[in-house]
Amino acid sequence: MQTKKMFRGLSSAVLSDFIEYDSKSARRNIGYHSKKRKSWFAVGRLTLSCIAVVSMFSLSAQTPRKDSGVDGLSRLVALKPGDKIPDAVWNQSLELNYFSGKKKIIKFSDLKRKLILLDFWSTGCPSCIEGIPDMELIQQRFQDKVQVVMVNSKRNKDTPERINKRFKKYKEDFNYTPVLPTILNDTLFTSLFPHNTLPTIGIINPEGEFVINSFASSITEDIIGDFLKTGVSNRFIEKSEIKNTARINTPPLVDTTGLLFCSVMSGYRENYLGVYPAVSYNKGSSLFQVGNYFLNTCYQLAFPDVFKGAQSSLFVFDDRITKEFVDLIYDFKTTKGQFWYQLYLRDSITQELAFDYFRNALIQRFNVSVERKKGVVAAYAFSLDISNPLWKTNGGMYINSVDRGNESLILQNVPLNGVVSFIRSVLDRPIIFESKSAEGIDLSLPGTFLDLSIEKKIAVLEQHGIKLRPTQYHGDYPYFYAVSTQHTK
Repeated sequence: MQTKKMFRGLSSAVLSDFIEYDSKSARRNIGYHSKKRKSWFAVGRLTLSCIAVVSMFSLSAQTPRKDSGVDGLSRLVALKPGDKIPDAVWNQSLELNYFSGKKKIIKFSDLKRKLILLDFWSTGCPSCIEGIPDMELIQQRFQDKVQVVMVNSKRNKDTPERINKRFKKYKEDFNYTPVLPTILNDTLFTSLFPHNTLPTIGIINPEGEFVINSFASSITEDIIGDFLKTGVSNRFIEKSEIKNTARINTPPLVDTTGLLFCSVMSGYRENYLGVYPAVSYNKGSSLFQVGNYFLNTCYQLAFPDVFKGAQSSLFVFDDRITKEFVDLIYDFKTTKGQFWYQLYLRDSITQELAFDYFRNALIQRFNVSVERKKGVVAAYAFSLDISNPLWKTNGGMYINSVDRGNESLILQNVPLNGVVSFIRSVLDRPIIFESKSAEGIDLSLPGTFLDLSIEKKIAVLEQHGIKLRPTQYHGDYPYFYAVSTQHTK
């Protein structure tokens, strides 16, 4: 009950992050950034305070599974990154099913010399279906260099009737029918590229080698374009089989054997689903984890009174707060913006005290605290130009493709508050946004938009019928400020 109180006042967008984390992420976890540069933002860095006899990180290795025979292929073995696709697989005939009702038979070898993206999906995976438009954008962007094929595994037990019923609803609601083809009742690729959660993207390079199983969030224009140029795959997030599909009894980040106390914070933990923040008790000891939550969500959990009823568009940042921190606060898509916290105590601890430790760990990690303030701050007043309604949606599936490196930044049928949140993330002041309308907005901007000056961004938005007028905001707001952690307790 105490934990549930911590969630009051969080937006529905934030609450959705508690349910799933693997729909949008963009970098590998521990160690990736630390190899590139030394900074407190390195994803691999741990903010650690432990009293221990011995402590060590729990690591595990995945061994490929073997199958007795699939689609006429005997002795089929799950592939490892770098393995060549067997000739017997290239020689397989595949039936491609289009959602328009058409079918096409090809040999898998017809796709050779392309970057092949096998998008594993099922009708029971809403994020899979909602991600199809993003995959279609990738197909359009790279045309003959990339081939996206959706794959529905036999183990999903999706019948043609179930699939038709599912997409009939999308046709009625969004006038949307996918254009990408899908393989149905698959056993071949499911065995070659084993996975236990959806969506999963199996990647085969133009040289015919298995690259990696990855999260759908890795499939951005920037990352795909970079891979096609360099052949280097380290920007894809490797997705091995998820280790905590039930989200309970998740192994701790740090092995607690011999520990008396440990408060540790790290970056994104690879191949784990998000872990709900709650204290678990075992033989008199207490374990509290906040697993793979976005930084924005972490601060809202740690400081619930500060954010209660506050719009994210009204966040105000101290001048000493770095742009990198601000970018992380508005990052709901990449693993760079996700963090893991663990508290262990060889004693019983209350939920409230566990959150106190969590709050102090955040402050220590980022040298940033937050408080509720009331006063007058510089802001922008947001409004839509009714005489120039270029923003008015034409409907269609929800698309939020605003990743850096995209040829175009596309927001399609995105609720108004989602558009305001994006605009706030690229401007320097809070945005006064009074409307409670859930009307969808369409907005397509050049990829260079993110690098424009504030003044030019405002001018470009006005060309699309979105007005931002400098003004002052009078009222309450969450205020992020830089602090010294020297005496933080």
